[in-house]
Amino acid sequence: MKALELFKKIEDEIPKDLALKDDFVGYIGKSSNLSYDIERVLILMDYVPHLNDINYSDYDLLILHHPPFNHPNNFKAPELELPTYVIHSNWDIIKGGACDALADSLNIDITGILDPQTGLGRIGIIKNGPISVTEFVNNVSAALKLNQLKTVNNDNALIEKIALVSGFGLSPSYIQKAYDKNVDLYLSGDLTHAGAIMAKKIGIRLLDVSHHASEVPGLYRLGELISRMGVEVKVKDSGIPWKAYYFK
Repeated sequence: MKALELFKKIEDEIPKDLALKDDFVGYIGKSSNLSYDIERVLILMDYVPHLNDINYSDYDLLILHHPPFNHPNNFKAPELELPTYVIHSNWDIIKGGACDALADSLNIDITGILDPQTGLGRIGIIKNGPISVTEFVNNVSAALKLNQLKTVNNDNALIEKIALVSGFGLSPSYIQKAYDKNVDLYLSGDLTHAGAIMAKKIGIRLLDVSHHASEVPGLYRLGELISRMGVEVKVKDSGIPWKAYYFK
C-alpha cells in the first residue's frame, strides 16, 4: 500500500481536525513524496532512539501516539529512523478511541463525555456496580497489570459513576470538571501535588493509574484498527519510562 493511501485511510477514520489546539498530529518525514510502499508498521507510545530490542529497519512506517517533540520547530528530522505518523489527542477524543478503550478494559459502560467542548474524557457506569472502592481498585490493578497506583480520598465507599481520561487527565482543571459531573471516582494519570490537594479539599476520589497505563488499551486498539487497513502491524509497549526504588 502506498503511504498516501494509508494516510488517507487513517485520516478518514481518525480525522486530524479532532486534535486539541496546538497538538501536533500527522505525517513527519524528510520528503513530501508519499508514493513509497508500506507493508509493515510499528506502533509505539513514545519514540526512544536506539532501543536495543527494536530493529527499525524491519518496518516501513512508525506510528506514534505521543509526538516526538514539543513543537515542530524544535524537531530535528535525522533523529527519527523511519517515516513517522503521529496520532495523539484525536485518538483520545474520537468515539471508539483511547478513552473508550480504557473504559472497555475496566468494564465501564459509557454514558457521556467529560469535556463536551473538546470531546475529551468519558463518564460511565461500572458494570455490575455499585462496588467498593477497594474492589474497583483491585479490578483496575488486574486489568491494567499494575503493581502500584495512587489514590486520593480512598474511603472504601460504594461507587458506580466513574469519570476517566486516558493520559494526562489529573490536572486541577479536569479534576474540577469531574467534580462538577458528580462522579463517585475520577480515574486518569499524571496526578500532581496541587491536584491531590485540590481533590482533598473538594472531596472527590481520585485514582492515578499513570499516564502510560491509562493509554495502553488504546495503543493496542489503534493497532487493531490500522491492521484492518491492509498492512502488517506490530504494537510495542516499551513500558513506563522510569524505574521506581522501594525502601523498607
